[in-house]
Amino acid sequence: MDRFNLLKFVFLFLLMTLSSSNFVSAEPLFQFHTLTKKDGLVSIVVFDMIEDNHGFIWLGTEDGLQKYDGNELITYRYDRLDENSLSNNGVSALLIDKNGDLWVGTENGLNVYDRHLDNFRKIEVSDKGINSSNIRSLYQTEDGLIWVGTAKGLNSIDLNTQTIKSYAHHKVRTIFEDDHKQLWVGTIRGGLYLFDRSNTKFIPVNMLEDAREGSSNNYKNISIVDIYQDSYGRIFVATWGEGVFLLERDIRRLIPFEINLPSKSVRTIHQDKLGQLWFGTRNGILVVEPTQMSERLILADYRNDMSLIEDNISSIYQGKDKTIWVGTYGGGVSRYFPDSKRFETYGIHPVANEGLEDSSIASLYENKDGNIWLGSESGKLSLFNTRSKTFEYFPLMSDGKSIDATIRTIFQDSDESVLLGTFQGLLKYDLKSKQLSKYDDAVNQVLNGDHPVVFITADLNENIWIGIEGKGVFVFRQTEGQFQQIGELSKNMISPRVIVFSDKNSGYIANKDESIHKITFRLNQSDQFNIQSEEIPGTDSFQTIDLAVDWSGKLWVGTWSKGLKIIDHESRIATIDESNGLPNNSIYSVIADFTTKNIWISSNHGLSAIDVSGNDITSFNVSDGLQGNEFNLPGIQSKNGFLYFGGTNGLNRFYPSVEKKAPYIRDAVFVDFYIANTKVKVSEKGILPSTLSTLAEVHLKYDQTPFSIKFTSPQFVRNNDLLFRYRLKGLSEQWITSDSSNKLATYTNIDPGFYEFELQVGNIQQKWNEKINKLNIVIEPPWWQTKVAYLIYTLIMLFIVGSSIFYYYQKRKREKQIQQSIQENEERLKLSLWGSGYEFWDWNLETGDISRSNEFKKIQIDCTKLSRNLYQLASYIHPADLENVRKQLQAHIAGKSKHFELCYRIVDVDKGWRWIQDRGKVVAVDKSGNALRMSGTQRDITSIKRKDEQFEMLGQAFKSTSDGVWIRDSDWRLIECNPAFEKISGFPLREKKGEVLWFPETQEQSRNIIQRIRTSAEEHGSWQGEVWAERKNDEPFPQKLSIDTLHDENGNVRYYVGVFSDITFRKRAEEEFRKLANYDSLTGLPNRACLNDRLNLIIEKTKRDNGRFALLLVDIDNFKRINDSLGHKVGDILLKQVGARLVSCNKDGDTVARVGGDEFIIVIEEVKSSALVATFVELLLNELNQPIFVKGQQLKLSYSIGITLAPDDAIIGDRLIRNADTAMNEAKKLVNNSYSFYSIEFNERARKRLELENALRKAIDDETIELYYQPKVDLNSGLVDGIEALARWTHKELGVISPAEFIPLAEETGLIVPLGHSILRQAAQQTKKWVDAGVMRGRTSVNLSANQFWNRNLADEITQILKEEGLENKYIELEITESACMQDTEETKAQIKILKDLGFSLALDDFGTGYSSLAQLKSLPFDTLKVDKSFVDNIETNAQDSRVVKAIIDIAKSMEMKVIIEGVESKSQCEYLWKNRAYYVQGFYFSRPVRSSLVPEVLKRKWHRQEYLGNIAGNVTPLG
Repeated sequence: MDRFNLLKFVFLFLLMTLSSSNFVSAEPLFQFHTLTKKDGLVSIVVFDMIEDNHGFIWLGTEDGLQKYDGNELITYRYDRLDENSLSNNGVSALLIDKNGDLWVGTENGLNVYDRHLDNFRKIEVSDKGINSSNIRSLYQTEDGLIWVGTAKGLNSIDLNTQTIKSYAHHKVRTIFEDDHKQLWVGTIRGGLYLFDRSNTKFIPVNMLEDAREGSSNNYKNISIVDIYQDSYGRIFVATWGEGVFLLERDIRRLIPFEINLPSKSVRTIHQDKLGQLWFGTRNGILVVEPTQMSERLILADYRNDMSLIEDNISSIYQGKDKTIWVGTYGGGVSRYFPDSKRFETYGIHPVANEGLEDSSIASLYENKDGNIWLGSESGKLSLFNTRSKTFEYFPLMSDGKSIDATIRTIFQDSDESVLLGTFQGLLKYDLKSKQLSKYDDAVNQVLNGDHPVVFITADLNENIWIGIEGKGVFVFRQTEGQFQQIGELSKNMISPRVIVFSDKNSGYIANKDESIHKITFRLNQSDQFNIQSEEIPGTDSFQTIDLAVDWSGKLWVGTWSKGLKIIDHESRIATIDESNGLPNNSIYSVIADFTTKNIWISSNHGLSAIDVSGNDITSFNVSDGLQGNEFNLPGIQSKNGFLYFGGTNGLNRFYPSVEKKAPYIRDAVFVDFYIANTKVKVSEKGILPSTLSTLAEVHLKYDQTPFSIKFTSPQFVRNNDLLFRYRLKGLSEQWITSDSSNKLATYTNIDPGFYEFELQVGNIQQKWNEKINKLNIVIEPPWWQTKVAYLIYTLIMLFIVGSSIFYYYQKRKREKQIQQSIQENEERLKLSLWGSGYEFWDWNLETGDISRSNEFKKIQIDCTKLSRNLYQLASYIHPADLENVRKQLQAHIAGKSKHFELCYRIVDVDKGWRWIQDRGKVVAVDKSGNALRMSGTQRDITSIKRKDEQFEMLGQAFKSTSDGVWIRDSDWRLIECNPAFEKISGFPLREKKGEVLWFPETQEQSRNIIQRIRTSAEEHGSWQGEVWAERKNDEPFPQKLSIDTLHDENGNVRYYVGVFSDITFRKRAEEEFRKLANYDSLTGLPNRACLNDRLNLIIEKTKRDNGRFALLLVDIDNFKRINDSLGHKVGDILLKQVGARLVSCNKDGDTVARVGGDEFIIVIEEVKSSALVATFVELLLNELNQPIFVKGQQLKLSYSIGITLAPDDAIIGDRLIRNADTAMNEAKKLVNNSYSFYSIEFNERARKRLELENALRKAIDDETIELYYQPKVDLNSGLVDGIEALARWTHKELGVISPAEFIPLAEETGLIVPLGHSILRQAAQQTKKWVDAGVMRGRTSVNLSANQFWNRNLADEITQILKEEGLENKYIELEITESACMQDTEETKAQIKILKDLGFSLALDDFGTGYSSLAQLKSLPFDTLKVDKSFVDNIETNAQDSRVVKAIIDIAKSMEMKVIIEGVESKSQCEYLWKNRAYYVQGFYFSRPVRSSLVPEVLKRKWHRQEYLGNIAGNVTPLG
C-alpha cells in the first residue's frame, strides 16, 4: 500500500470509528424504474448484470440470458437441438473481457458469446479443461488471465496460449485482484483466501479473535460472497450471515465494518460515481456516504410504484451513463438514475413520518413558519417540515370517527386551528384537541352548510377570500381570531373556481365553465369594502383550472384540454398547446417564477417550464425523477423560492433553476436485416456471414426486396428522447428522421447497383453524434441485364424479323379459325365460371362499356359504364373500401403492377354489403402502352370472410384469456396450450407437449384423482373441481379445473379441453380469514368463536367419557380506569402479559381464550374435584398478582374469577359461560383477588341485576331520571348559599330506586358516563332559568364520579355543555369524592388545574371517608371541603367524633378552604357547629331535596337564627 492510500485509509478508519453511524432521516425517495416479466424479463431472479462495449446491458437470470437496449429484451436460452446455444439457462456470472468478449457462466457450463455469429462457444469441462461445470464467478486480472470460480475450486484461462489450469478448492463464490496485484478468493462456507500464484497455494485469512460478538470466529465457516476495493483503497468483504468486513492485507485479517445493515447476509458491494457505497443485502440496500458515514436505507414498498421492486438483492452495477442497476432475487430489475435527485420526491415511505399517508395530493398551503400543509384526496392531512424534511400526520376525527373527504383547499387561520375546504363544506381542525368539526359561525352563517369550498386565500392586504360553490365569493377580515365579513361577490360568481391577485387592489377570478373576471377592490373613506368585477371577453369557453399573473402583468390561464392561454393588458389572447410544444393540453397548475422569468405548469404528462422571452418549452417527466407523469391540481411557490407540485404518486419539491440535462447517447448499432419482412439469420454461406454490426457490406440479389435494416442505440434514461436519421446514398442524399418507436429503415424496388446506408443518432434537440454508422449495400442485376443476355437478345430479334414475314401470310388464315374458337371458348368459360362461383367481367376503357356474366345471385351491379376517372365505383362499393379500390385499379392501369387483385365490399340486392374477391388484368394496350381493355373475374367470398373472422376471434380469445387452457388428444397427451398456461405453470409448450395428464401426490390432493377425472370426462363428457398441480420450480399450487370432452362426427373422443385458474391466493386468503376468525389479534389467544368450537368438542368428549371439566372466567378489576389514565397502548401491553401468564400457568391441552376487553376464559379438562380447582385458582391468583412492569412503571393488578363445573352446573357451552360470569360478578363483591364457585341462587340475583341495568339504560335514554336539589345554608345570614343537584329515579314498575343502589350499578356497567352527562345538562338548563329569573344564589353543585373525573376530555365536554346551554362556568361547582381523587395525586392536580383555569369551583366531597393525608390535601387546590354525614350523626354524644369534626374545621380554615357540613338534622348540631366556626351546613333540618319546580321558593327563603341557634344566637359572635 503506497503512502497516499495508507493515509486515506487511516483517515477514513478514524472517521468511521469516531463518527456515530446513523440513518439520514427524511430524505427524498429514490425513484426506481423496473424490469419485470410484464416487460419481457424471462425470470425475476437476476444473478448478474454487465454492460458491453456497445452499451447493451446483459442480464444473467435464473431462466436465460437477455440483452437489453432500453426498449427491447433479446433472449438467449439453452436449446438441445442447437449445439451453439447456451449450455444452461441458469446464468450465474457475466464478464466482459479486455477484447470486448462476453463470458457467460452458468450452472452447467462456461460459454463465450460470439458477436460475429450471435451464438456461443462452450469451454469444455475435462481433465485439461475447467474442473467443474457449475460456474460461480468470473474475473479477469490485469495480466489478461480469465479466472473462473466453480463448485470445485479455481481455474485460470490464458487467452494467448489457450491453456487452462485448475486448482482444487472450496466452492469459489468471488474473485478479486487488488491494486497490489494480489488475488483474493472468497468461498462458500470456506472463508477468504489469498491465492499465491507463484506457489499455487491458498493462504487463509482469519477473523480477529473479538471480530464480532456472536460470530463463529472461524474463517472456515464463513461464506464470502463479494470482495470490493473502493476509491480510498479499502477492501470490503461481504459475507452471508456475518455482515461486512474490512480486509487488513498485510496481516491477512478481517475486521468488522460497523454499519447499520438491514441484514447481515450481504450479496454485493458497489461504489457509485459519486463515491457512495451501495451494500445489497437480503433485506434491502444500505447506501453509505464514506466521508460523513451517513447512511440511507432503501427498501421495497408495494404501495409506491417507484420504489425498489424487491428487498432481496443479488447484484448492483452502474453503467457508463451513471444508471445504477439493481438485480433482485424474486422481483426482477430496478434501475435508478442519480441525476433524477434534482427533483425531491416524497411519497409513500416504509418509515413513519418520512413520507405521506396518502400519495394522491389534492391541496398545498404554506404557513407562516414556512412549513407546507398537504391535503389528500382521501382526506389525509399532514404538515411537511421544510427543515427536517419530515411529515407530521393529523388524523381527521369527529366524534371518534375518521372523516374521509377530499381536502380541496387549506388555510391556517391561527396557531390553534386550520380551515379545510372540502366538497362537504368548510371544516375546522383544532390543532390542540386534534378534533375536526363543521365550521359553525352564528355571525357569518354563509360559511356554514355543506356547499363545496373551492378556495381559501389571503390577498396582499391580508383579507381572506373564500370561494363557495353555489354561493359565491366572500371576503373577510380576521380580528382577534374571529372572521368579520366585509364584502362579497355572488351575482356573477355563483360557482367560483380559482382566484389570483395581481396587486393590493386587483386580481382575477375564474368561474366554473364560465368567463374570467377582472376584479378591483379597496376600502373607501367610510371604511366600506367595495368590489368591482369586469368580464374578460372571449374567456367563457376556457374551462379554467388555474390562474397566474407574471412579472409583466400578463394573465396565464391553465385550462381543461385547451392548453395554456395568455391574456395581455389589452385582453388579447394567445395560446400555447400541443401544436407548439406543450406535452399535454390539460393544465392543472400554473406558477409564474419571478426569479428565472419562467412559467411552470403541471399536467398529465409531467412538468414544463416555459421561457417567456422565447417561448422555449422544457418538459420533465417521470424519467427525470418526478413522482410520476400525472399531476393533480395543487402547485405553490414557497417564500424561499421552492416549487411544490402534488401528483397522484406523491409530492415534488425543487428550485426553479433546475435544468434538463441532455442524456448520455451511445453510438448507433445495426441490429438485424430483413428481406420481405423476414429476419435474415446469420449463416456463413448466407446473406449475413456474420452479425450486421460486424459487417461492412451486404450483397443482395435483384429480387430480394423489400429489405429493411433494424438499428438501435442503447438508452436507459429518457429513451423516448432519441432521434435517428438515415439515408441510402446512391438512392437519395436526403436524411430521413425517425424517433425511438420506429427503428427500422425499409426500401423497396431498388435498382441494381452500389449503395451506402448511413445512420446517425441524436436527441430531440437534433444534436447528432459525430459518428456516422455505414453499411454498403450491393444489389446484383438480374441475369437478363448481363452482357451475355444482350447478345442473345440480338440473335432473337433477327430471328423474329425473318419469321414475322412468313407468319404474316399465315395470320389471316388463322383469324377466322381463332374467332370461331374464341366464341366456343367463351361459352365454355361461362359454364366453368358458373360452376366455380366466379363472374367474368370485361371493360373497354376507350368506350367505358363494361360487361358482366351476371353469375351472382345475391349481388346485382347496375353499373354498365365505367370511365377512366372511376367515379361510378361509388354507386356500389363500400365507402371504406372505395379509395383503396380506385388506388389499386389506377395503379394497374398505369402499369405499376402486374395485375389487379383486391378484396372489398359491394352492395347486394338487399342493400346490405357482401365481400368479393376481384382479379383482373389489362389485356390490350395501344402503341404508347396505354391500357385499352381490361378483363377479370369476381368471386363472392362473404362466407369465407365471416369464417376467417370467427376463427380469428376464437384464436385471440384462446391466447388472451387469463385462465390457463390446454387441449389433449384422446390419449390425454398435451397437444396445445395458451400463454396463460405457460405463465401460471412456468412450463413452455415444448417441454410439456405429448405429456399425459398427471398431478403430483401431495397431502392436499384427493386420492385417485386422475382415475376420477378420466371416468367422469369419458362417461359424462365433463369434470370440474380443485386439484393440486406443480410449477416448473417443483412448487405445488392449487387450481380450479374444468374439463370438457369434444367428439367427432362418429361420436368418438377427439379432444379433451381443460380450463384452469390459479387459486393460490384465494387459498391463502381463506387460511388467513380462518386464523382471523378464530384468534385474538392482540394476544394471539383463541377468541370467542374458537372457544365455542373447542368447548363443544370438550362437552362431547365429557359426555362420551363420563368426565368432568371446569370453566373459569378471569376478569381484570378496574381495567377501564387503567386504560383511561395510562392509555390504550399500556392497556394492550398489560393484556398481552396477563394472557401470557395465564397460558404459562396451565398445562398443555387446557384452553386459554380471550373473550372480551379484559376477560379471559380457562377450560381445565379432566377435573377430579372442586377442591383441586380451588387450589389451582389460588396458585393462579398468586402468579397473576406478581408486579407487571410497563415502560419502567410497576403495576399491580387484582382479579376476580368465576368458576363453574360441568356437568355439575350445566353441560351447554353458553350456559356454562353465563354461570361463570355470574360467579365472577359475585367474586367482585368480595375483597380484591377473590374467586367464587357458581351456585343456583346467584342466578336470581344476576337476573334482578340485569333487569335493573336494562331499566337504568332505558331511563338514561328516555331522560326519566330527574334532579332534586338540596340547599346549602349560611348560618351567619340564614340565606341559601348554593344548592346541590341529586339524582332521583322512580320506575313505573320497580318503584322508587335509591341512589345507593343505581349509582354503583351505573359505575360498574359504564353507564355512569352518559348518566353524568345527562345530570350535568339538566343542572345547567335549570340553573340557567334561575339565573335568568334573578333568583339564583351561589352555585349549583354537581357530583362527578371517578370515571368522569379521570376522563381526559372532561373539561372540553363540560365547557361544551355549558356553552350550548348559555350558562357561565362560575355558576357550577364540581364535587369529587375523596377516594376518587386520591388514586393519583399528580394526575388529580393536573385535572383540577385545568378545571379551575376554566372558572369552575371545586369541592372535595365525603371528606374523612378516604385515606388522604394532610400532605396530599395541602397539595390539592380545592375551594371547598365537605365533611361526611357519618361524622356529624353523633357529634353531640361522641366526644371523639366532635374532636375529629373540630380538627377538620380548623385544618380547612388554616388552608383557607370553605367548609360545608353535610347531614345536619338537629338544632343542637347547628349550635355545636356554630360554636366551632362551621358556618355552612346542609341537611334535612333545613330542607329535604326538592323538585326543580320548588327550588325558586327555597332560594328566596331566609331562616332566622333563633330557629337553628336558639338562645345562643345573640350571645355568640362568629369568628370567621
